[in-house]
Amino acid sequence: MLMTTDTVLVQRAALGDRDAFASIYEESFRCVYAFAARETGDRVAAEALTERILVRVVEALDHYAGDVPFAAWLQAVAKTVAASERPHRRPSRVAPKPPFARSSPR
Repeated sequence: MLMTTDTVLVQRAALGDRDAFASIYEESFRCVYAFAARETGDRVAAEALTERILVRVVEALDHYAGDVPFAAWLQAVAKTVAASERPHRRPSRVAPKPPFARSSPR
């Protein structure tokens, strides 16, 4: 595992270092908010989704292994949270079309 600044910050934050967490939050907020805004298309919903994503990030910091860039891991967490909150849609029930369309006689 390559020890990057992100990896060290995450390790410190996972151990309770508030300054390290503040750095992660400040560096991540804009990226997460931009993602949430694209997902929701609404400012209020984007703010709420951003908060839920960042809470999940905090809860999962000790699972970051440092084997991928932190930004990639952060994006994966964001996508997981967003996907879990999307309404599950059932396929619509459309009447099947007949195999051959009949034309009306002329």
